[in-house]
Amino acid sequence: MKLTQHMLRIVVALVALIIMGLSSSPIAAQSGADFIVFTSDRTGKVTSHIYKMNTDGSNVKPITTGNSFDTAPDIYVPSNLLVYQSNRATRQIDVYDLFVIDLNTKALKPVQLTRNKGSNVDPSWSPDGSRIAFLSTRTGNLEIFVMDANGKNVQQLTDSADLWISSLSWSPDGDKIYFGAQKVGDAVTNPRNIYTLSVKDKTVQPLTNETREGTGFTAPAVSPKGDMIAVTEFNAGKTSISLLDLSGKPLQHLSVEGYGPVWTGNGDLLFLRSNLEK
Repeated sequence: MKLTQHMLRIVVALVALIIMGLSSSPIAAQSGADFIVFTSDRTGKVTSHIYKMNTDGSNVKPITTGNSFDTAPDIYVPSNLLVYQSNRATRQIDVYDLFVIDLNTKALKPVQLTRNKGSNVDPSWSPDGSRIAFLSTRTGNLEIFVMDANGKNVQQLTDSADLWISSLSWSPDGDKIYFGAQKVGDAVTNPRNIYTLSVKDKTVQPLTNETREGTGFTAPAVSPKGDMIAVTEFNAGKTSISLLDLSGKPLQHLSVEGYGPVWTGNGDLLFLRSNLEK
């Protein structure tokens, strides 16, 4: 398929970022208006913290500190609110709660949003900033929940014992949540696919239909323009980035090694995580 002007800008920007090495160290990243927040274990200690830097990789500053694992940041840009997962309350390696930080404040004090048994992970702001979608094991399996921005009015949206769910992304209108999942079974060979979840009636529908072993798609990121979805593609043990339309049909495969794509606010740039060095 011929590249549109929009997709051409995405490809050029993405490759340039990899060459500059901006994506070599983050464990997780999320783009704000003119900056990126990301998770790194760069201190050398058995911890991970969230940092902030300019989109050109300069002016790196820590947001979180302490003896904890802080990761999976997401920003609601209009209010400069950062939500993320951390074990700072549980002190258990695999048990997380969700916290929010107002980046407008000097103190950068974390406010705890969840206090439940099980783990609460992968938070994602709704487009209007009123709700947060997240994954939780509080009812047994890892399921999708939503709550108000203050942590109240928690609602379970999925009951999918046959799926391993990960990686949430809202549609721009807030009506759907896109997510990656595998059928329960062999995590290595079972194909990965993208699904859609109706927030209103909780209906789950497959968006892609990959059936080959060890292949598929995950980590969907819906463009702010609402015209395409960036995904991580698995094939032959390698990961790369592809673009799909909203029906799940391929638009373009970006020949860049990496995973976990994140859009800038205007939808013209993609950031990703990669092991490539400068």
